[in-house]
Amino acid sequence: MGRYKFLTKFGLDYEIATQITGFQIDSRKICPNDLYFALKGQKSDGHDFLESVAHQGGIAAVVHTGYIGPSFGLDLIKSNDVLKTLQEFARLYISDFKGIRIGITGTVGKTTTKEILASILSTKYKVGKTLLSQNSQIGLPLNLLRFDKSEKVLVLEMSMSNFGHIQKLIEIVPIDIALITKGSLVHAENFSSLEEIIRAKIEIFNGSRTKLKILDHDLLHFDSLKRIKKDLISFSAHDMNADFYLSHNEIYEKGEKIININPPFQESHLQHNLLAACSVARCMQLDWREILKSFTTIELPKMRFEKLYIKKTLFINDAYNASPESMKQALLHFPSPPKGGKKIAVLGPMLELGIFSEKSHLELAERAFQALDSVICTGEECLSICEYFEKRKKPCRWFKTVEEIGDYLSKTITEKDVVLVKASRAVGLEKVFELI
Repeated sequence: MGRYKFLTKFGLDYEIATQITGFQIDSRKICPNDLYFALKGQKSDGHDFLESVAHQGGIAAVVHTGYIGPSFGLDLIKSNDVLKTLQEFARLYISDFKGIRIGITGTVGKTTTKEILASILSTKYKVGKTLLSQNSQIGLPLNLLRFDKSEKVLVLEMSMSNFGHIQKLIEIVPIDIALITKGSLVHAENFSSLEEIIRAKIEIFNGSRTKLKILDHDLLHFDSLKRIKKDLISFSAHDMNADFYLSHNEIYEKGEKIININPPFQESHLQHNLLAACSVARCMQLDWREILKSFTTIELPKMRFEKLYIKKTLFINDAYNASPESMKQALLHFPSPPKGGKKIAVLGPMLELGIFSEKSHLELAERAFQALDSVICTGEECLSICEYFEKRKKPCRWFKTVEEIGDYLSKTITEKDVVLVKASRAVGLEKVFELI
């Protein structure tokens, strides 16, 4: 109570400001004493839900200055830009946080690395972390307002889909340690090259407060990073020139073998994320005994190469998101089925690839053909995958809806099969598990 007294600067009544306990942009999630941001989206206008917010116990809302409707008993703060007001609230609130702020970005592996790093650091510090994949211009500010500021370390995931997005986030919350997990084609629709994507990602290194800049060693080959190479710390699982190097469960620091580890997972892309997190922890002076102790508590986020059995069939739920790189890794680490079983993938489109979409889906078709016994697809972008399989006489089915896929799987899979399910987040392909 009373954590948000600074809101009086925006015209909110003092008594109301001291009662606020949370912030929401989704009217369906309002709890008593929440403040609501009436954001206008592509499909709906948050102002249309003010009555519902009041009915559920919300006590205040930020609305656009042009709003002339009723308040429904809510204390209203009027703003020319509701999103910018949310971001300003977060900036002011977190500005007096005394602990260490760690920012994580990258095209793949952000959430997994964040979760691993938070687990490692929790052996020594009280750690706050962004929830799920709430890492955007909206999600990160909402998370910052959720922390009680008694934490000693904040682990913050940051995403972007255009130039300036990361820059804005580090202005809201200047960071002490910056980490880039990887660079590949993701959220590429606003870019003309991978080099441009990397240039947008390295905005995370721009903050004057940032003292440690850590990244995947492969990124050092990009022109955008050659100019600042001397200030960077790198990690790699295949290049021993990196500052932190993992090979056959052996850890090297600056070329010297330090310790043998027993990783909590064997998939190389997950070990890459583990090494990224360990590199940050070592730079924060945690010793390897503290780090290894945390391995027993590490849990991967849901829908990230999550293995589960349904009716005795092994499924790999990797449906949280999809990009060319993550598709490649999922196929590379596809578990082998028992004798008589088949490798089957249920694939949906990789979205937001812009000019790279057609080529990326064709390359996926080639990899899938080499790795799988059959494929099941949905989404127009994946028609090229089915065409590739059909021309080469390998089984492929294309369905318009997830419901049709679920019905087909229920009738055709066997206990010996292994089934990968993967697509971009917007496809919602994980719903197939409810239909089998």
